[in-house]
Amino acid sequence: MTAFETPATREYSVTWAIDGLGATSPEEAARLALSLISRTPGPDADTHVFTVHGDGETTQVDLDYQ
Repeated sequence: MTAFETPATREYSVTWAIDGLGATSPEEAARLALSLISRTPGPDADTHVFTVHGDGETTQVDLDYQ
């Protein structure tokens, strides 16, 4: 690959789950999830850990350690 070529892109599915999120409605749960994703995480938060599915593989990605 030369400096002017870009790597081919692939399709990926990315999921991020919050277990045990207490809410009174699906809308409230979505708002709570967004606030968790948007805030600056503390040292024990998992807000930068994603499961990525693509090319027949599943990969756990922790962006704090990239």
